[in-house]
Amino acid sequence: MRRKNLFLVCVALLGAGAIAGAQTSSPQLKQVAYLKASNAKMGDHFGNGGTLEGHGVAISGDGSTLAVGAPFESSAAKGINGNQNDNSLYSSGAVYVFINRNNTWSQQAYIKASNPGQSDKFGYVVSLSQDGNTL
Repeated sequence: MRRKNLFLVCVALLGAGAIAGAQTSSPQLKQVAYLKASNAKMGDHFGNGGTLEGHGVAISGDGSTLAVGAPFESSAAKGINGNQNDNSLYSSGAVYVFINRNNTWSQQAYIKASNPGQSDKFGYVVSLSQDGNTL
């Protein structure tokens, strides 16, 4: 039986918020990426939203798009790619979208609710469509 090469078989949440992924192309796991939010702050809970249920991270069917929730991120920004440095809205939450091009992962988008509120925890649960085009 041929093994499928999967990116996020294993996820580790580290410190102020980072994700380490492992693949299964061989019997041994190895780190293939170390991703961190562009505005990482201690307490944002990057990738740690609905962790007990496994809903803080989502990956597309082909493994090229990754969405990571940070429900305690506190920017008052609205919509896509707003001001990440404004930490005036406690636990409003955010979602970070990463893409893999030529085996290099990079952040594609920083997403906030269109009407963020204090303690909304946007990003507590994330889901991606099979093709990765719909969050």
